[in-house]
Amino acid sequence: MKSLLILAVAFLPLLTLRAEPFSAFFRYESGPRIDFTGEHPKGELSDDKISETAVLHILIPDEGSGNIAQVSLAYGKGAEGRQDTSFRGVVFHRTEDMISIICAFGEADKIENLVVYPKKGIGFQITHSAYLGSALMKALADTKPTVPFATASILRLRQHKE
Repeated sequence: MKSLLILAVAFLPLLTLRAEPFSAFFRYESGPRIDFTGEHPKGELSDDKISETAVLHILIPDEGSGNIAQVSLAYGKGAEGRQDTSFRGVVFHRTEDMISIICAFGEADKIENLVVYPKKGIGFQITHSAYLGSALMKALADTKPTVPFATASILRLRQHKE
């Protein structure tokens, strides 16, 4: 019970956050991605990159919506085989200078942390995927040493104003 009370007190500022809506588009810039495989258990740089035409949109509705952010990713031209997506995240920390959003995805045990600096128009995305959370990926990784069992990446974001 004491643990629940400590958690409630720690997260109370997030629940009572009074802030203006936030909406911005970002373009991806390059950044490293490391794949961990049976062949390379210490990791190996990957050549998988997000298309330069990809656009990320972050929307945090008005204060009555709580601490939920809507995130959309459109890949654009030249990104065949990739499907546009939309998902929600929890606004973990927000000030007028910095917003941190955490998004978690089920089957792949994937976590993304989006951090943006609204006044500077920049940010970054840190992603960690532990594919062994998926039964299919675990079976593939066990039989094919080139299939990643985990990835880690960090990509820079630049606010797109056009």
